[in-house]
Amino acid sequence: PELGFSPKNHCLPRPFNFFNKECKVNYDEYKQRMLDYKIKMINLSKNYKNIFVIDIEQAFCDKDYCYGVKNEKMLYADDDHLSIEGSIHQAKFIIKKIDNAN
Repeated sequence: PELGFSPKNHCLPRPFNFFNKECKVNYDEYKQRMLDYKIKMINLSKNYKNIFVIDIEQAFCDKDYCYGVKNEKMLYADDDHLSIEGSIHQAKFIIKKIDNAN
Protein backbone atom coordinates (compact mmCIF):
# COMPACT_ATOMS: atom_id res chain seq x y z
CA PRO A 1 0.00 0.00 0.00
CA GLU A 2 1.25 3.47 -0.83
CA LEU A 3 1.42 5.85 2.10
CA GLY A 4 0.64 9.07 0.26
CA PHE A 5 3.29 10.97 2.23
CA SER A 6 7.05 10.96 2.63
CA PRO A 7 8.07 8.64 5.48
CA LYS A 8 11.22 10.71 5.97
CA ASN A 9 9.00 13.65 7.01
CA HIS A 10 6.41 11.67 8.98
CA CYS A 11 8.17 8.63 10.39
CA LEU A 12 11.64 9.63 11.49
CA PRO A 13 11.98 11.15 14.95
CA ARG A 14 13.35 14.67 14.87
CA PRO A 15 14.73 16.59 17.86
CA PHE A 16 12.66 19.71 17.22
CA ASN A 17 9.55 18.16 15.72
CA PHE A 18 6.63 20.00 17.32
CA PHE A 19 3.98 18.17 15.34
CA ASN A 20 2.61 14.73 16.19
CA LYS A 21 3.07 12.99 12.86
CA GLU A 22 2.09 9.35 12.83
CA CYS A 23 3.54 6.97 10.30
CA LYS A 24 0.25 5.48 9.17
CA VAL A 25 -2.57 6.12 6.76
CA ASN A 26 -6.27 5.55 7.38
CA TYR A 27 -7.24 2.14 5.97
CA ASP A 28 -10.60 3.30 4.56
CA GLU A 29 -8.91 6.14 2.65
CA TYR A 30 -6.28 3.77 1.29
CA LYS A 31 -8.94 1.20 0.35
CA GLN A 32 -10.97 3.82 -1.54
CA ARG A 33 -7.89 4.99 -3.51
CA MET A 34 -7.09 1.40 -4.50
CA LEU A 35 -10.62 0.21 -5.28
CA ASP A 36 -10.48 0.51 -9.10
CA TYR A 37 -7.05 -1.14 -9.24
CA LYS A 38 -8.09 -4.05 -7.03
CA ILE A 39 -11.27 -4.65 -9.03
CA LYS A 40 -9.23 -4.75 -12.26
CA MET A 41 -6.69 -7.18 -10.76
CA ILE A 42 -9.41 -9.48 -9.41
CA ASN A 43 -11.24 -9.50 -12.74
CA LEU A 44 -8.00 -10.13 -14.63
CA SER A 45 -7.07 -13.03 -12.36
CA LYS A 46 -10.44 -14.68 -13.10
CA ASN A 47 -9.35 -15.08 -16.73
CA TYR A 48 -6.47 -17.39 -15.79
CA LYS A 49 -6.69 -20.64 -13.84
CA ASN A 50 -3.06 -20.74 -12.69
CA ILE A 51 -2.92 -17.37 -10.94
CA PHE A 52 -2.54 -17.23 -7.18
CA VAL A 53 -3.23 -13.71 -5.94
CA ILE A 54 -1.53 -12.58 -2.74
CA ASP A 55 -2.97 -9.38 -1.28
CA ILE A 56 0.06 -7.63 0.18
CA GLU A 57 -2.00 -5.05 2.01
CA GLN A 58 -2.58 -7.63 4.75
CA ALA A 59 1.13 -7.43 5.58
CA PHE A 60 1.02 -3.66 6.09
CA CYS A 61 -2.54 -2.89 7.19
CA ASP A 62 -5.05 -3.80 9.84
CA LYS A 63 -8.73 -2.84 9.90
CA ASP A 64 -7.89 0.75 10.88
CA TYR A 65 -4.54 1.75 9.35
CA CYS A 66 -1.76 0.93 6.91
CA TYR A 67 1.58 1.39 8.66
CA GLY A 68 4.89 2.78 7.48
CA VAL A 69 6.68 1.46 10.57
CA LYS A 70 6.37 -1.95 12.23
CA ASN A 71 8.43 -3.26 15.12
CA GLU A 72 10.32 0.06 15.12
CA LYS A 73 11.53 -0.52 11.54
CA MET A 74 10.71 1.84 8.69
CA LEU A 75 9.05 -0.15 5.93
CA TYR A 76 9.14 2.51 3.20
CA ALA A 77 11.92 4.38 1.39
CA ASP A 78 9.38 6.87 -0.01
CA ASP A 79 5.60 7.10 -0.24
CA ASP A 80 5.17 3.94 -2.31
CA HIS A 81 8.51 2.11 -2.46
CA LEU A 82 9.58 -0.28 0.24
CA SER A 83 12.79 0.04 2.21
CA ILE A 84 15.05 -2.98 2.67
CA GLU A 85 13.24 -3.73 5.94
CA GLY A 86 9.89 -3.38 4.18
CA SER A 87 11.01 -5.72 1.41
CA ILE A 88 12.07 -8.33 3.96
CA HIS A 89 8.75 -7.93 5.79
CA GLN A 90 6.86 -8.37 2.51
CA ALA A 91 8.96 -11.37 1.43
CA LYS A 92 8.27 -13.17 4.72
CA PHE A 93 4.56 -12.52 4.27
CA ILE A 94 4.60 -13.86 0.69
CA ILE A 95 6.59 -16.97 1.66
CA LYS A 96 4.13 -17.71 4.46
CA LYS A 97 1.15 -17.32 2.10
CA ILE A 98 2.74 -19.65 -0.48
CA ASP A 99 3.59 -22.23 2.19
CA ASN A 100 0.03 -22.10 3.52
CA ALA A 101 -1.41 -22.55 0.01
CA ASN A 102 0.57 -25.74 -0.61
